[in-house]
Amino acid sequence: MGTSSTVRVCFRLVTGPAMDCTEAFVSLTSGTVVSVTEIHGVCPTMLVEDGWLTADAVRADPRWQAAMRRRGIDDLDAVEVDPWPAGRFGLPEETGRRLGRAISYLRDQPRD
Repeated sequence: MGTSSTVRVCFRLVTGPAMDCTEAFVSLTSGTVVSVTEIHGVCPTMLVEDGWLTADAVRADPRWQAAMRRRGIDDLDAVEVDPWPAGRFGLPEETGRRLGRAISYLRDQPRD
């Protein structure tokens, strides 16, 4: 029991649409910032705002609207569009982008 342990937490901060993020290690034991590193050329996670923009873009797309109508769904407000982060597969169109997958599902009730 003679050794003391340090508890550290890593925070990844996404500061905008660029392919960069900031990584900060904080010591919970001492209450200090251990390190801060700018990481360039990575694919940070989607932000909440990205999710809203993704859902709005999908809803505005005439192809999505037509696909819903082909399925007999005329009330497009009853369809929830739920953006999820997507993986990477080495495709050229993935370069320099944060990707999301828009999952659409029909709500039976407005609060679903």
